[in-house]
Amino acid sequence: GDTKDTRSESGALNVLGDVEMAEGRADPALESYNRALQLYDSLANRSGKADSLHRIGVAEGRGGNTDRATEHLKQALELRHALGIRDGEAETLFQLARLENQLGDLGNACEHIDRALNLTDSVRVLASGPYARMTYLASKQEYFALAIELYMEMEARNAHQGYSAHAFEIAERARSRALLDEIEFGPGPRVYSISDARLSSVAAELNFWSTRLSNLGQQSDSPDFPAVSRRIDELLDEFHDLESASSSANRSGLRSSQTMTVAAIQQQVLDPETVLMEFSLGERQSILWRVTSESVNTYRLPGRKAIEHAATEFYELVNGSRTGPMAQPPQDAGIRFSKMILGQATHKMKGKRLVIVAEDFLLRTPFAALPDPLSHNPLATEHEIVSVPSASVLAEIRLRVKSRMPASNDIAVVADPVLDAGDQRNRNPVRGTRVQFARLPNS
Repeated sequence: GDTKDTRSESGALNVLGDVEMAEGRADPALESYNRALQLYDSLANRSGKADSLHRIGVAEGRGGNTDRATEHLKQALELRHALGIRDGEAETLFQLARLENQLGDLGNACEHIDRALNLTDSVRVLASGPYARMTYLASKQEYFALAIELYMEMEARNAHQGYSAHAFEIAERARSRALLDEIEFGPGPRVYSISDARLSSVAAELNFWSTRLSNLGQQSDSPDFPAVSRRIDELLDEFHDLESASSSANRSGLRSSQTMTVAAIQQQVLDPETVLMEFSLGERQSILWRVTSESVNTYRLPGRKAIEHAATEFYELVNGSRTGPMAQPPQDAGIRFSKMILGQATHKMKGKRLVIVAEDFLLRTPFAALPDPLSHNPLATEHEIVSVPSASVLAEIRLRVKSRMPASNDIAVVADPVLDAGDQRNRNPVRGTRVQFARLPNS
């Protein structure tokens, strides 16, 4: 009973510290975290101890005590790695990378954020179903954002070393992995092979041993920790090998979907008449990559808030929701916005097809109506505009459509649909016809 009460008290102290940190009261928060740490120590609860050490490290970092923050985060990292708490280990690596970025230690920051992303991918496979995997990845987008920021800073310090291309690949990974999972494991019949059956078996084993390891983490020191952790590492290695080698992971018998490198996108997605324009929004600065079949160019843009303000103004002026004497002409607002996000990126591209990969509020931007920053003509008058969720997803859809068996018959539908409940045809249908639906779905 006393042990259970002590465990509950230590957990409550960590939560209290979180509330105090959210209110900006760092000193009381640190006091709560340290009291929780002492209680977890008395219980020999290494999982709880790691949680408290992590929280103390984050709080110390926000208070500017970088040396103590680093020390506590490294202690938490060592414990979480030993316990096999992969999601927690990734979070601690992320916090270490943030701290090292502030200190200008880009080498270690990049190493730690790469490890965090790899661990995130290994945890992703444990989620049951595409929706759970999508939700999990959505909660880790700040990891990807930090990785992009770090590698773009590496590019600024060491140009032409491939850091910009690597940042682009991280952006593709962030926005395409969950969608590729949905394509891969979406509804519909699938063709299974022996490797598919083993893949499913390994996933089930991973879930079992992960739960086992989590339970061990709540107990005092156990000799089972190393063996269970090694078993999970072995299963993860096997899972990724099977996932990469799978040749029948979907209904068409294609290989497992993977995010693409820059070189693969240039070879398989782009042609000489197509240009990929991919955006990544950041708090301090945003990035636009212009990728052709022969080159990759990077443009640094203002931060998220400045772009959102300009994007919202243009959108509201175009759709007529912003009116009044203070409203700017849509053309003027469009030119300012276009210069902000496109700049010189459309130079020497007249007539090219533009494949646009946007995110967040940029998804509702009517790029076809956006003025070219140089000619001021609407982009649609000089370019074919195509919007896609990611280049990797576009490549996967193309491959599957190409390999899909054609339908045995064709059907053409020519209709004048009824979209208004007051339409006269609802009350007086033509002789020989009947109303199939009172209202069409989604109309």
